[in-house]
Amino acid sequence: MKMVGSPRVLCDGMKGQNYWLHGCMEYVASCLGLDRRYDYWFFSAVAGDSVTQLYSRDISAPVWYLSHELAGDVQLGKIFNAIGRKYTRYTDITDKTRGQFLSQIKTSLDHGLPVIARGGSSGNISMDIEYNCIVGYDTEALFYLICSEKSPQSVAPQFTELIFVGEPCADLPAIEQVYRDAVMRVPEWLTMPSTDSISFGIQAFYDWADSFENGSLSGLPEDQPDIWNVHGTYLCMLGTNGGGGGLFERALHDHPEMRFIEKIIPLYTELSEIFHILAYRDSRGNNDYANGGMLGGFHIARASVKDPILMKPVCEKIREAARISEKIVDVYRKAASS
Repeated sequence: MKMVGSPRVLCDGMKGQNYWLHGCMEYVASCLGLDRRYDYWFFSAVAGDSVTQLYSRDISAPVWYLSHELAGDVQLGKIFNAIGRKYTRYTDITDKTRGQFLSQIKTSLDHGLPVIARGGSSGNISMDIEYNCIVGYDTEALFYLICSEKSPQSVAPQFTELIFVGEPCADLPAIEQVYRDAVMRVPEWLTMPSTDSISFGIQAFYDWADSFENGSLSGLPEDQPDIWNVHGTYLCMLGTNGGGGGLFERALHDHPEMRFIEKIIPLYTELSEIFHILAYRDSRGNNDYANGGMLGGFHIARASVKDPILMKPVCEKIREAARISEKIVDVYRKAASS
């Protein structure tokens, strides 16, 4: 059996590591011999995932994070350029075409490089929807590191998407410059134009709040017990992004001349506080992870989300997050003009 790297948990959800592509990239970086600074948070910062809220206009189709929804050349290019590497991505792999990739996967593993994959065990959301790492193989199966699993799992090949690590494309960029560039792109991520199906950044907060008041949830199926798509997924995103993933603290440490960051960090602290109020805070101001949060937080009832009057305080709290995000953009504008 062939195995690459030192198998471990790719993402720890209890630490806010909810975007699996970046756990995969951390594993890639370690296999390339890069130091521990090239971790989950580094890649999340580079990609903009640690600051960008999303909203899906289709209540049957949840969104996960920026790099998951827009995993094209622009987004993946940012990620791989940050480690000075090319990459090759294959999508829409089917039962008829899957076999032709097996030798390429094994060659990559033989050279000590894992392969990032999406699609796997039908019915297993962890593999069908999210990215995982192929880290080994034997004569019968591929071995995956799957999110929070500590050891590789033997899986029959069912992938539908593959990302291979390529040759160096440039010198490894200075990590301090990469963080600086990521900070300077934040206004771009917060004001991204919406697509037909997804809104981003500031607009995503407004659309999330509006959905509870504009009647768009009137068609929520009564026989669908899981309403995660309309509220829980966005709470999770806000909680994951609320502090910016340490992006600003790291950049300020490396670039103390970027004094405007000192005004941004408290605003992200406010976003984190909004998350805790929405998700966990009880009537006494304490975090109750089982029963707290506005109207139940993550456990909000179907009847509640379809009641505009009942949801009004929740909507206002979400819009407060939008207004704070607008303040963040305003800090950048003032810094640019000073």
